[in-house]
Amino acid sequence: MGTIYKDPRNNHIYKVDEKKINSSLSKVGVPYFGSEEAITIDVPEKHLKLENPVRFNVNQSLKERINELEQTIIQLKSESFSDESKQPLRSNESDVKKTPTKFDEIIKLMEGRERFETDREAFEIEPKGRLVLYSKKAE
Repeated sequence: MGTIYKDPRNNHIYKVDEKKINSSLSKVGVPYFGSEEAITIDVPEKHLKLENPVRFNVNQSLKERINELEQTIIQLKSESFSDESKQPLRSNESDVKKTPTKFDEIIKLMEGRERFETDREAFEIEPKGRLVLYSKKAE
């Protein structure tokens, strides 16, 4: 109690006091303007809170993921159309009723293949027809 500390970030000096908050005692830093020498707190940089942290935007991440899947579909389509023996894929009447997901399109375009790899991931079709996505580790 009554100890005087110097904040490492902004060099302000605080005195630690006890205050009663909601029927309990808490230690609180109160600005100190006296002449006593302050103890400098040595806190590693990794423990200091960022002043204006960049917040993670989930919607942006989802949009990027959708764009990546669309690029995978484009890549698979270009590979399937480049082969002269293959016919362009046509949709069935059942496909018209239901809007296919990106993963459905990838499964459809992977006909005849068990595995397809991109820079970041690998797609594999299991015997039951399920699509499995493997992420590659960053090097």
